[in-house]
Amino acid sequence: MLSHGSYSFMFHRAELLEAIYDGLGEEDQARIHTDKKLESIEDTDGGVVVTCTDGSTYEGSIVLGADGVHSKTRTLMRDLSLNKSPDADVNDIEPFQYLYKTMWCSFPRRWEFAPGDHCITHGNKASLQLLNAHHRAWLFVYEKLEAPTTERVTFTEGDIEEFAAKHADMKIGDRLKVKDILPHRTSAGMANLEEGVLKHWSGGRIVLAGDACHKFTPNAGLGFNNALQDVVALVNELHRLLGPSDKDIAPSEADLGALFYRYQDGRRERVLDDYKFSAHNTRLCAWPNTTYWLVDQYVMPVIPNVNKLLLKFKGSPSISRALCLDFVEGEEPFEGKVPWVHPIRKPEN
Repeated sequence: MLSHGSYSFMFHRAELLEAIYDGLGEEDQARIHTDKKLESIEDTDGGVVVTCTDGSTYEGSIVLGADGVHSKTRTLMRDLSLNKSPDADVNDIEPFQYLYKTMWCSFPRRWEFAPGDHCITHGNKASLQLLNAHHRAWLFVYEKLEAPTTERVTFTEGDIEEFAAKHADMKIGDRLKVKDILPHRTSAGMANLEEGVLKHWSGGRIVLAGDACHKFTPNAGLGFNNALQDVVALVNELHRLLGPSDKDIAPSEADLGALFYRYQDGRRERVLDDYKFSAHNTRLCAWPNTTYWLVDQYVMPVIPNVNKLLLKFKGSPSISRALCLDFVEGEEPFEGKVPWVHPIRKPEN
């Protein structure tokens, strides 16, 4: 019997976005504006005005910055706080540190691997991860940087080719090597991997979510999941503040400040836990020192059923605490051996 009512599986993130979008009504779909780039945020009496680089403007009560690790919203939030008070306690301009980098590519799934297969190769300061969906697969090659840095780097196609050549003979399972995959890639990229959790997730009427306020290494796959949980937690708080009868009343900045504090406080422990787990996962694969090498190669292999134990005592309890929109009624589609701490609200008859 399954612990959570479903097997884990891999899919292209764009397919999830498409499914969510297709599930919206026409009125809600009309609220989504694509190909927009943030230019500025202006405080007004009782609200905010967002201006995009194409000159379009949008008014509202809050700005939610879920715009990634290089968040423009985060930068503008910092600037607005310092404009109001030059001595304000704000996040650093470059708040995250880089200790690893990765090259990734996507390609049609090879016959040697079935959908759902997950292949990992460990090594000295470098590792590899292969994920397989039904029709496509993703390869990630990780490498420890020579020294930590906070400087953002843009890699060229030449950098990607050089990195790929360096790790060309790294094995992918028993049959393939990196050099066997790269000629079939349909897309590729390379980036330094940011790590860190911000001290401040909000300022004034601006609040952050996902990679904009906490960035994990991707090995454990917890970044996107935590971003979703951020938004669910924030929406639950907003619903409790506004209520169904007060939806047209703009909340005060003081009320929002208290709400944003509750949001961050409620999420921080879980985020820090997953941040640390992700960091250890990366280092157990690409060993930065002798300690991680010893643990990965000699300690963990002698623990009977270590992966099952980790799933039972670490993975399943964490999954079971996943948040849902606590004001939306519905039937629970996933039920397993481990009950949900926050189940979907059942319809009231």
